[in-house]
Amino acid sequence: MEFPHFFLTQDLYIIVLILFFIIIFVLSYGILTLIKKIFNNFKEILDVLKSLRFNSLRNFFIYWLLQRKVIKTTRGWLHLPIYIGIIILFLGTVIRAIDYYFYKGLVSGFSYVIFKLFMNLGGFMVLVGLLALLIIRIKIKPSELTYTWVDWLFLLGLLYMIITGFMLSGIVTIKTDRPLWVDPIGYLFGMLIISLIEANIEIFYRILWLSHLFLSQFLIALIPWTKIGHWFFSFFNIIFSRKEISLIRPILDINKLVEKGENFGVIKLKDFSWKQKLDFLSCTFCGRCETKCPAFNSGKPLSPAKLIQSLRYALIKGKEDVIVPNLIDPNIIWSCTACGACVYECPVFIHQFETILDLRRGVVSRSENVPEQALATLNNVMRSGNTFGLSYYDRDEWINSLIEKYGVEYAEEGKEYDYIYWFGCNINFDTVQRQNAEALIYILRKLNFRIAILKEEMCCGEPIRKIGDEFTFQNNAKQIFDMLSKCKYKSLLVSCPHGYNTFKNDYSTLGYKINVKHYVQLLYELIQEGKIKINKKFKERITFHDPCNLARWNNIYEEPRKILENVADNFNEMKRIKTNTFCCGAGGGQLFYQIQIGERISKIRTKEAAETGAKTLVVACPFCYSMLKGDAEEMGMEIKDLAKLVAESIEE
Repeated sequence: MEFPHFFLTQDLYIIVLILFFIIIFVLSYGILTLIKKIFNNFKEILDVLKSLRFNSLRNFFIYWLLQRKVIKTTRGWLHLPIYIGIIILFLGTVIRAIDYYFYKGLVSGFSYVIFKLFMNLGGFMVLVGLLALLIIRIKIKPSELTYTWVDWLFLLGLLYMIITGFMLSGIVTIKTDRPLWVDPIGYLFGMLIISLIEANIEIFYRILWLSHLFLSQFLIALIPWTKIGHWFFSFFNIIFSRKEISLIRPILDINKLVEKGENFGVIKLKDFSWKQKLDFLSCTFCGRCETKCPAFNSGKPLSPAKLIQSLRYALIKGKEDVIVPNLIDPNIIWSCTACGACVYECPVFIHQFETILDLRRGVVSRSENVPEQALATLNNVMRSGNTFGLSYYDRDEWINSLIEKYGVEYAEEGKEYDYIYWFGCNINFDTVQRQNAEALIYILRKLNFRIAILKEEMCCGEPIRKIGDEFTFQNNAKQIFDMLSKCKYKSLLVSCPHGYNTFKNDYSTLGYKINVKHYVQLLYELIQEGKIKINKKFKERITFHDPCNLARWNNIYEEPRKILENVADNFNEMKRIKTNTFCCGAGGGQLFYQIQIGERISKIRTKEAAETGAKTLVVACPFCYSMLKGDAEEMGMEIKDLAKLVAESIEE
């Protein structure tokens, strides 16, 4: 058995050739046009290609070829047979072309049987996947999906191509007297068609063949200009993705920009990096980021998916407007809580948060379209060194009491310490949360660790960076790093996950390497080593809220659970936990300002905690403590810091 090329259509061969060259030209023109919108010149492309590394190949195999992130959801599993099936059909088409143009007999005999069976398998997988997705779109209608005419064109167009492909294959199989088992699915379709229109089957075949040909070429030509373009661009977006999602790109030479009076961040589309523009063109329109976004799910105007799609549309159209507020409503970028759910969820590694942050940097540098409370926070840090704009007098009095009570010290040059304890703004100025810090100091001093405190502690810069003031953040970071460099210590200890992420990741992108440890990590280590002896366990039902900056941005989520296993008898999980945690609403600077639209994010999370039947909501973050406390108490729950829970468990 050999491949019956151009069965009944040999005279139409010239149409195939003409269409082939037209489509190659149109497709190449479309892709090159979009590449020009991403890169400024050819040298920039070469520089990017030189940056390829082993991690890029790893990402290609795991996330593009094996679709690891895609198959995390039910709909992703339905996408998988389409993806695999299309790869099989594409390879089959290439093999068929090689057999016709270059190597006659490549597909013959046993290899022909294998070829036809694999093409049946590929077509069947695509058919099943498309029908399942069609049912979902018609019956379930997920709100996060788009329902444009292009979506329906590609979905129904692919369905038509698969069905007509089976029909054409089946007619050929029957008319050339091939056995059923060589082309089982095609044979069934062919028998159905022949039984209906046997008298005119040759004319029908030629019409069907032409429709299949023209539709396939038309859809291929549309690829660069529609959502299907993600097939091409997402490949590059995945292999060029950053090693760690938590490493946010800093603005280089920011002091020089400010000295020259230039703006920083993104004001117009041209200000985005090549990677961000590639992000926009790689979007699959799947809506996964939207389903996880706390801002969107609380009725705020932000949808990460629609934001990226809007920027994609503007990029393709070549719009040169000021983005905020002309293309994007300011409330959209100010609704973001910097929780990272969109970034973590995206199957093609789009960094939605960095785009939002760059837009915030742009509006802050122009002092336009910034919430008044956010501006007040920035002014507080510049004027007083802390987000609340308060005097350090009361803080100094409190630290003096800690020195007297626990024997902690102010950090001095020349002395060595186990830990320098960085309190952070919330603990420094919130008298209630100071008790949580005291509980941690009590534990560590009981184990004779030498603890020092910085007298000149200032805001680490996390809220001001997330609000968009990169200039003040970088200057604060340098002062703090210089201050810490004068001290000798094993680790910088923090209670705040926001501070942890800032010291560990944000400072490192500026070249400031600090050995930082969140107290959850330390307590876990001390319990595992048997240094912390638990004398009594918490009996009431409790639940735990994972802070975004620990669980999602830094993959620290097992440690607090191991601690709770040791100190509590009745621990119950919420629905959304670990890397799937739901934000408390305080991130992105929103502890200090809030968009008064929709439901409070903190209330949604606290309701989820209450559904576990817990009497105590345990947290490991001062931001979460502040944000959830009021709602938790309204719902009859006590809120307790994990360090305080451990301290109570070791009391004799």
